Amino acid sequence: MDKFIDKLEKLFTNIVSVFLVICFAAMIILAFVQVVARYVFHASVPWTDEAVRAFMCYTVFIGTILVYEQNGHVCVDNLVNAAPQMIKRIMLLICYAVQFIFCGLLFFGAVKYMKVASTRTLTTLPISLSYLYISAIISAVCTFVFVVRNFIKEVIMGKEL
Repeated sequence: MDKFIDKLEKLFTNIVSVFLVICFAAMIILAFVQVVARYVFHASVPWTDEAVRAFMCYTVFIGTILVYEQNGHVCVDNLVNAAPQMIKRIMLLICYAVQFIFCGLLFFGAVKYMKVASTRTLTTLPISLSYLYISAIISAVCTFVFVVRNFIKEVIMGKEL
């Protein structure tokens, strides 16, 4: 069962990585087109600015998934590792509680803003503004799954991550 889950995680990570590369490449290409059009041709391509911002939102929020999958978020290891085992366990519980709260706030906040923005579109593109908040919802759900996985491994099973 563990091998199946590991393969599933690897597949998911590869899909997310490819998606991020596509978003990042599109963001760079559109920004380059925007700069060339403005400074070489003295003409503006107005929709590129909003498209770059949309790709940036997806890059940031979906990129967060990979950070949590690899347990690469900011952490003060020196303080936790220097503490006695009981204090270390309490600190880990507090850290995971904060991460669970963060995922919940991100999810419910994104859902709230998605509902508010559902009737609005981007200024220069006929795309609903709520599509930008989907990235935050996906990020919150996937991050929550990886936080649960890390919590089980580190706190319940006692394995180092």
